[in-house]
Amino acid sequence: MLDRLEAQAKMIADQSTKLMIKANQIVDNLAAITDPKKFDGIDDIIENSQIMASNLAATSETLQAMVSENRVALRSSLASVDAATKSVEAATRSAATLMDVQVAGLISKAGEFVAGLENMVRSNEGQLRSTVFDLRQASRNFKELSRDLRQKPSRLLFSNTPGERKLP
Repeated sequence: MLDRLEAQAKMIADQSTKLMIKANQIVDNLAAITDPKKFDGIDDIIENSQIMASNLAATSETLQAMVSENRVALRSSLASVDAATKSVEAATRSAATLMDVQVAGLISKAGEFVAGLENMVRSNEGQLRSTVFDLRQASRNFKELSRDLRQKPSRLLFSNTPGERKLP
């Protein structure tokens, strides 16, 4: 009986070890997929957009001040302002194009990430279910063993409960 209990305990311990190894592998895979370093480019795009917006706002305020200060001088400077505006427009278009490409790339990467995550979950679904089932079974076995040992600790050493002792 003791050998049988020992064999069952060893089998349960081995199964628990294997289950923990599988669970650790799954957690490691999830950590690798959700690494924040893969999304570093988003901060640069947002920062560049904010800088561009503040530059455009500053240019607009400057032009408005020039108009109210001196209309005559403005007419002579319109050619320069026109050239600057065209340059800003070209820069804005190129920045918008660059931003569109980067955003499209990020959206594509996010889609690939989600698809990869879904594939990983789907591919490990059987293992996850099996692991959960094995953990539940191991838990039941441990509960039964502890209940039996708590109720009849003599079973650990003897196959049957000892009879009453007679005093001499």
